[in-house]
Amino acid sequence: MLIKWLTSSREAKYTPLNYLQGVKKLRVLTSLITLLIMILMALLLYFSYQSARESQLDSYRQEARNLIQVTNTKLFRKLIAHDSIPATAFDYYSYSYNSQTNQTDKLRSPLVSPATQPNIPGLVGFFQINADHQFSSPIWIKEINFYAGMEQQINSTSPFEKKAFEILQLVSQSSRINALLGNSLNLKKQHWNITFDVPDNLLFYRIITNSKSAKIQGFLVERTLYLQRHINDILALRSFSDSVLVKLTDNEGNAGDEYFLYQKTETNEVIVSNPEQTNINLQQQIIGSSTLKWPYSNYDILISTKALPFSKNMFLGGAFLAVLFSALLIGCFGFYRLGLEQLQLAEQRLNFVSSVSHELKTPLTSIKMYSEMLQAGIVQSPTHQAEYYDFIHSESERLSRLIDNILQLTKLHHQKQTVKPQPVSVAVLMDIIHSKASSLMLKHNFKQHISTELVAPEETMLNMDLDAFSQIIINITDNAIKFYDQAKINDIERQKVDFIFRRQSGQTNMLELEIRDYGAGITESQEKRIFELFYRAGNELTRATQGTGIGLALVHQLVHAHRGEVLAVRRNPGLAINITFPIPPFINVLSNLSCG
Repeated sequence: MLIKWLTSSREAKYTPLNYLQGVKKLRVLTSLITLLIMILMALLLYFSYQSARESQLDSYRQEARNLIQVTNTKLFRKLIAHDSIPATAFDYYSYSYNSQTNQTDKLRSPLVSPATQPNIPGLVGFFQINADHQFSSPIWIKEINFYAGMEQQINSTSPFEKKAFEILQLVSQSSRINALLGNSLNLKKQHWNITFDVPDNLLFYRIITNSKSAKIQGFLVERTLYLQRHINDILALRSFSDSVLVKLTDNEGNAGDEYFLYQKTETNEVIVSNPEQTNINLQQQIIGSSTLKWPYSNYDILISTKALPFSKNMFLGGAFLAVLFSALLIGCFGFYRLGLEQLQLAEQRLNFVSSVSHELKTPLTSIKMYSEMLQAGIVQSPTHQAEYYDFIHSESERLSRLIDNILQLTKLHHQKQTVKPQPVSVAVLMDIIHSKASSLMLKHNFKQHISTELVAPEETMLNMDLDAFSQIIINITDNAIKFYDQAKINDIERQKVDFIFRRQSGQTNMLELEIRDYGAGITESQEKRIFELFYRAGNELTRATQGTGIGLALVHQLVHAHRGEVLAVRRNPGLAINITFPIPPFINVLSNLSCG
């Protein structure tokens, strides 16, 4: 089907293309298929790479999602944990009933001493503001008007008083607290909340209401210390496989960015640090981003790492695709070579038909003409009649050899018949060469030289099919004579063929027959193709030499059927056909014994 399509013409459906047009069509087809495969492989490689990259990123992204989720949960729980601070702890004194003494004990606030304070990282101090705008702190017994204290300059030597006024001035910067006070705390009781409008600090606050009035209670922490402590603790429990950079950004612009660097040592020890400057390499691949949940919803979290390396699976996948791509390219090349060989075979078959037609028509025409002349009695001379009979006989033999070659080749190709070798001596083979080739030699005035380098050719045995051997000798001899005549060599000394039997050099179990002519020889390119089926050098339409291109191909197959080898060797002048046959082991042993 391929050859039928390649050799069909677009303009005329049943008009065949010549060989060069078929090759051009095959090249276009192969190029299109190769291009299509390359495009498909490029797409497959791209999508496979993207899939592998997404798969590789998935573990990072999953851990990043877990980090964001845990961060939201832990920070919210830390906020809720502050509910355990009693409302009375914000007063300078707290009162507790002692059942043993049946009296009320007056106690200092537990928020004064670090030993009894809650463990809050970066704590600055606690405060309380009542509905009358009176500001107080558990560390200072006095109260002061919130708005009056904002402008007051403190020259006190008391560290508690200085601390209280420091807290007051920080709290006074909060627009949220000022808004609550401006509303006269006319709000329902609230749980802890956070405001971020105090520079470099976080202000935690809640509204406490009772039967008498409402109060704002809260505390200040240093923003950086508080966030670093909690997020560092969260990061220390993560399991990223490589270094990761976590960036916190205040989307309201109240504070600068915070950085958290997660690293793993060679011993898988986790190290969490807080660099002041960003690492550009660790920002190449973003693996997670989100806005934190309430009450930190003004913070955006960005998690990134360096460019991910090629994983083992990616290398294996790439290697598999490379092998697949190479296999497809080899397949395309094989398809092209197969198509080219089929085109060549189709061309050779057409040439073969042309050659056979010529080889049959020419002698048949001559035979018919000479036989009609003899039948009509036109030729009266006995001498001329004998010449005509010899010519008819010679042409008949040529036709017979041609038909025998075709039939033998067909049988070998379809394996309908195999050679039937039998033990025969080299001396017998030399006699067969003399008898089978002599008629051809005499007809064309060639000399026949048969020699051997063997000590006892009558004792050197081979397994040989005599009919096949005769066909080998006749085909090679006929080929040598034809091409000598074509070259029109005018040298009587070169008009000969040598047949030489010898042991193959370096191989005691191989016998070599060299058939050497002294004609024009062959080129290097012809040397590689001389035994190909239907191969003939030159153009079929302009060739002057008789032949069909199957003679030497048949020689090649017959020699291989005897488990031998045949090789064309260029000589100066001429050509040598070297045929090697194996000497059967038992025969070889007997030959060596007899020689000994």
